[in-house]
Amino acid sequence: HQSKYRQANLEQVRKSTRKTYAKYSHSYNKQRREFNLELKKEVLSHYSKNISCVNCNESELEFLAIDHIISRKSAGHSRSFGSTAIYRWLKKQGFPSGYQVLCHNCNMIKEVIRRRSPELLSNSYDAVRGRKHKLKMKTEVLSRYSGGKPKCNCCGFSNIDGLSIDHIRGRKRESHDYTIGGYVLYSLLKRTNFPKYYQVLCINCNLAKDKRSNQSGKCPHQK
Repeated sequence: HQSKYRQANLEQVRKSTRKTYAKYSHSYNKQRREFNLELKKEVLSHYSKNISCVNCNESELEFLAIDHIISRKSAGHSRSFGSTAIYRWLKKQGFPSGYQVLCHNCNMIKEVIRRRSPELLSNSYDAVRGRKHKLKMKTEVLSRYSGGKPKCNCCGFSNIDGLSIDHIRGRKRESHDYTIGGYVLYSLLKRTNFPKYYQVLCINCNLAKDKRSNQSGKCPHQK
């Protein structure tokens, strides 16, 4: 009976659902965040007894994630398949092997090293020259915003493969979508004479700050 009523009054039911959600959205979102946090703890605790990065022993929960030991492609997972979706999947599959806990910094550095493997790189003159130019550009920009040797403005992390430029006021304020990143962003900052409202953050601090944008907007290091 309920199914038939819903089909016959679909628009009215949707309108009522949206109204109810808007009324209780704060409570619903809070419950969802708490559920997702407990799910994350459960999955990470299965793959790491102390819930810490297997590489650097970082234990701050907001910095940790599941890493595909071999590759996403071998597991049949797209780049969009992550966070809560993969935690649900791993639990449903009975926690299969082939996964580990890494912090975002170590995860990024692992990926950078993978991309540098000889079988993936071209040794042509233009390719080698291009890679050297991009590294030089990144080093110059990060050094400028670090006031010397590139390092995270929050925690002091200094491995350049795990560092990034953070929009202090947010991407929207600077009119930058997510296609403006990496070499494109470094080139833009240099061309515009290194404007204000940018800083160097490691991947851990940058992602944590981004996730907290609707709350404190601060990295866990700044509690």
